[in-house]
Order: sequence, then C-alpha cells, then structure tokens
Amino acid sequence: NAPFVCEDGDIEKPCDPAEHKPRGPLDVVVVLTQPQWGAYYHFVIDSLSRVMWVKAQHPKVFEDPSTFFHTGMIEEAGQTWARLVGIQTSRGKGNGRLLDGWWK
Repeated sequence: NAPFVCEDGDIEKPCDPAEHKPRGPLDVVVVLTQPQWGAYYHFVIDSLSRVMWVKAQHPKVFEDPSTFFHTGMIEEAGQTWARLVGIQTSRGKGNGRLLDGWWK
C-alpha cells in the first residue's frame, strides 16, 4: 500500500488522511490516477498509457514544466517510469511533477 502524502509532500512521513487538507491551487493538473491507487502494475498499464495519449494529443500541455501529473504513485518507481515516458521529474520537495493526495 502506498503512503498517503500530506501538505508538506514528504513521502517519508505519511499522514492520517482524516487530517489532510487539499493542496493547491495549481494551474494545470493532468489526472492519471488509476482505480487501484498506489498499485504498481496498474500504475504502469493504466496511468502510463494515459500519459502517452496526453503526450500525443496535447503536446504543449505535456511539455510545459508547470504542468503536474496526478498519478497516485510518487515514490522513486513512479518517478523513474515518468522520466522514461518523457516527464521531467525527480523525487524531492520542489522537484517533482508527480502528485498524490487531494488538490484543487
């Protein structure tokens, strides 16, 4: 099970979802979260196929460094797969373009 990440974005210290408040606002968030949140293989087959569709249909949105991608998997495995399909992201506060949790 993937950790629930709260306001500070620190995946090393998961928090209680009952205490979570929505983060944001952000201008552009591409929502790719799959039905099996945090499940590795669903992330690979569901979210990443959606990423490729966005890249093909909306290349300006995909390439814009201010675009974020809500994937439900922000740990290093998710970051690595995202980089593989062309999302410039890295793990660490302020560096990642992958999101988890609640946003507005």
